[in-house]
Amino acid sequence: MPTSCDVCLPKHRGYTMFFENGESPAALATYFATYEEDQWMSVDATTVWMEEGVAFSLLDYLDIYFP
Repeated sequence: MPTSCDVCLPKHRGYTMFFENGESPAALATYFATYEEDQWMSVDATTVWMEEGVAFSLLDYLDIYFP
């Protein structure tokens, strides 16, 4: 698993997503379980970093499964 995000490791192309208004990335544990541990990381209770492909797939997943 990476120890920092793409800001610290420029060779890693990815996105940092912040959840707000009581939402939590913990609700996406099943989604993230389908990816390798080095493709994403939990930064804190409301923030997740993920590689570019994971982020784009997540947008599709959220559109289907979350209001």
